[in-house]
Amino acid sequence: MPNVTFVVIRAAVLGVSWATAAAAQGATRGLPKPEVEHREPFTAISGLRELSNGRVIVADGRDKTLQLIDLVRGTATPVGRAGAGPGEWGTPTTLYPLPGDSTLMPDWSNARLLLIGPDGKPAGTRPLAGEGMLFSADLIGIDGSGRMLLRQSRRPARPTDPSVGMAELLVHDRRSARTDTIGTLAEPQGEMTAARLLPGGMVQWSTNLPLAARDLAAIAPDGRVAIVRAAPYRVEWIAPNGTRITGPVAQGPTIRVTDDEKAAFAKSQLRPGGIIVAGPSGRPRRQGRRVATGAHAEAVEGRHRAHAHSRPDVARGQATLPRQGGGRCS
Repeated sequence: MPNVTFVVIRAAVLGVSWATAAAAQGATRGLPKPEVEHREPFTAISGLRELSNGRVIVADGRDKTLQLIDLVRGTATPVGRAGAGPGEWGTPTTLYPLPGDSTLMPDWSNARLLLIGPDGKPAGTRPLAGEGMLFSADLIGIDGSGRMLLRQSRRPARPTDPSVGMAELLVHDRRSARTDTIGTLAEPQGEMTAARLLPGGMVQWSTNLPLAARDLAAIAPDGRVAIVRAAPYRVEWIAPNGTRITGPVAQGPTIRVTDDEKAAFAKSQLRPGGIIVAGPSGRPRRQGRRVATGAHAEAVEGRHRAHAHSRPDVARGQATLPRQGGGRCS
């Protein structure tokens, strides 16, 4: 397996405005020299979270490690351990910053959320059943006040139909339980995806539209939301008060996709995650590889999810994927 060396390079948060300007000029910018480097290797970093004191929490989904890295001392301290009990996690995934140097990590394997305190130690868990928005939409990021930015794909008329190519962009305030729709994101129309649970808390994803263009969004600590439009290629900013700024259209060069990039995309489809089985109420009950009659399953991994509804006449479970098309989930 390839090793990844962790380095720190200071950069502006959400540097998408520069990216648009650079694309308009066809420019290429090299990264500056790293300020500090952690020499111990990683295999597949699934999450990074820098704390205010300079320490960094690093999640490796392939190696199944969750560590607090002190770059000055060169030490790595485990954050909890693998398992399903208190202070434990199933598979390390994406790390989201919360106010006060706390961190949130979705633990899809255990159908819950892991809260990490400012000291880098587990500070409790919350069941996904109590977080309705995270079970129905994809979490993109969290701002400095704890507001969540989510994407909720529009469902097709029938669960077996491919994707409609549009998603709602939502901001959810967990303190007031208020959710506002602030825009839409274009997704690949006609996409059909499927997911298969593998040993070790990994999920294998597949799609009929690999490397298809789609709109992306991110949220800054101050609450500003950036949307990168695929067509036309430009950046839009949405302030917390609703003010919108649309950047100029960038005319980037057309670059042919290489075989190496295709291979890298295929490799990226193996990611940490889980398949959550729920009853008729839609509340998650357990993790599973197959879907029981009368239940439905959802394969979840940060930005991607696939629902699967079982029928008595389908022994292996037919994935109907109402949010991103159809396929088969076993």
